[in-house]
Amino acid sequence: MRPNMTKPFTEFKEDLKLFCDKNVIDNEIISIVGVSKKKSLQDILELYKLGLRDFGENYAQELNEKSLALSSENIRWHFMGPIQTNKIALIVKNSYLVHSVDREKVAKKMNLESEKINKKQKVLVQVNISGEASKSGISPSNIEEFINFVDDFHNLELAGLMFMPNINQNRASHIREIKDSVTLFNKMKSKKRNMKVLSLGTSSDYKECIKEGSNLIRVGEILFGPRL
Repeated sequence: MRPNMTKPFTEFKEDLKLFCDKNVIDNEIISIVGVSKKKSLQDILELYKLGLRDFGENYAQELNEKSLALSSENIRWHFMGPIQTNKIALIVKNSYLVHSVDREKVAKKMNLESEKINKKQKVLVQVNISGEASKSGISPSNIEEFINFVDDFHNLELAGLMFMPNINQNRASHIREIKDSVTLFNKMKSKKRNMKVLSLGTSSDYKECIKEGSNLIRVGEILFGPRL
């Protein structure tokens, strides 16, 4: 645990507001998700007490354990990791928003598990904007067909798209992928008016992403400290 989580959180919120003011962006429309995978319940509670309500997990079992342990708090849990079909029931049980839907069988199973508990699960479709073989996500060339597929399910609510541009490249290429992500989102949003969430941006590039149009950022190190 960081000795004092108040200072980094307060500084981050102040810096975000200053950046948004400078760029004439309403910082109130930016959703902040604290990436809490492998972080302690104590750390999550510290940030919760400071006003953060959204936390993101990458592993279904860890999400389930934390959700149960902190069930008395009004936390919105986000699932952002690769989805195993045998873990979908746990993911649906605990998630406010699932960021990483990227395969037909995942969408089918998620709809089925949501129906079982009479839930309409909010989902984002993950797009592999960088084309990296190591990353999950739908190819941009297949995105329109896939969002139509997802949008047809009664127990899924298609809320938007999620992107993870390659941060291990030169700045110009990285910015180009951010811009390409926003362009693709806006194109799909024009066809699906219910798509409002653009999940794009992490601790290392959230300012660039917000400047281009992101309205949800996923930040871990900037709040919890460096990965151990």
